[in-house]
Amino acid sequence: MVVFSLEKVQEAQPSQIEKSSGLGGNVISSIAKKEKRTTEQGNLLNEALNQGLASFTPDLLYEHIVKSYSSAKKLLGPRLLRFLSGFSSSLLEKNVRIPEFRKELKKRIESKVDDLKGDGFLDKDGQINPKGVELASVMLAVQELDKLAERGLLPSKKKSLSTAGEVVDYRNFLKGDSYKDIAVRKSVHSAAKRLHRSVQFSDLRSKIKKSKGIVSIVYALDASASMRGGKISMAKRAGVALAYKAIEEKDKVGLVVFNQDVSKALLPCSDFQYLLKNIVDIRAFSQTDFGLMINKAVELFSDVHEGKHLMILTDALPTVGKDPEAETLKAISKAKANDITVSLIGINLDKKGATLAEKIVQLGEGRLYLATNLEDLDMIVLEDYLSFG
Repeated sequence: MVVFSLEKVQEAQPSQIEKSSGLGGNVISSIAKKEKRTTEQGNLLNEALNQGLASFTPDLLYEHIVKSYSSAKKLLGPRLLRFLSGFSSSLLEKNVRIPEFRKELKKRIESKVDDLKGDGFLDKDGQINPKGVELASVMLAVQELDKLAERGLLPSKKKSLSTAGEVVDYRNFLKGDSYKDIAVRKSVHSAAKRLHRSVQFSDLRSKIKKSKGIVSIVYALDASASMRGGKISMAKRAGVALAYKAIEEKDKVGLVVFNQDVSKALLPCSDFQYLLKNIVDIRAFSQTDFGLMINKAVELFSDVHEGKHLMILTDALPTVGKDPEAETLKAISKAKANDITVSLIGINLDKKGATLAEKIVQLGEGRLYLATNLEDLDMIVLEDYLSFG
């Protein structure tokens, strides 16, 4: 089994990820050379996971498309259909009833699935296997980090990250101080004021830095059925951006994925690769239980003694429980009692949902973001992290 490693992703610009990340094996060699087939396979697997598809059965996929294209488009999404067939949505819809076109369509779907199996991304039954999830996670990371790089949100390779914090004042340099903390300009200015021809030990000034405490963030992602497709795709990318940026800043990130149950609950950590694999494998279905999710987040923070912040991303009201809203607010009060601040990012919330969201962040002493453009989710998530981190 091929093992992938993203240990060096954080130290490189996205354009260099394929070469310097240590991603071994023929699969990553293909990505480094930007082979069209491997890139397409990664995109196909990513979109399948976003649509909640765990396996590929060519005959069933073909039958579903030709029986009712509108139904297939709604269930699988136009992007997945394009990746599977190589045809645009409009071309499929226009020609799906033509026998010759159907024959070519079936051939293409079978070829795609055979290639995925042959390259080891699907098992013999067509299920996406761990190697397939690995490829999808690499593609997701490359795409999101490319976007961050374009917006100037990645550090220079030469930039050293320090946990010492920002400079807030200066004092006389003392024996035992690190020479790295000498404020050169301040020291030269001090020597000039004293009319010294050269900087003497008594002129040296040392930087006083504000200590940066570690912050632990739990990213709580709504994976209910209404999030399937584009919403879950962009929410995953936002999670990748958060994990990358927070770990770069020496903070920790945990993950809670919820619908009517909690399907994933990861303790706050500094393992980017571990978080990435779990983010890419999120699949949306069922309803939402906010109370259960918040209580699980409180558990994840139980051994955390630094700053604690819960970031909830959702597109709807809680729908599980006798009184979902009351249970949600009760859980938020419990979180705040445990010194956890709570922010909420709402995707196209209706008036009732926005009202509840306002109550949640008021109790949780966090921030409310009402997102209408999915492309902005990663920037909103980073804005919230930076305001608390």
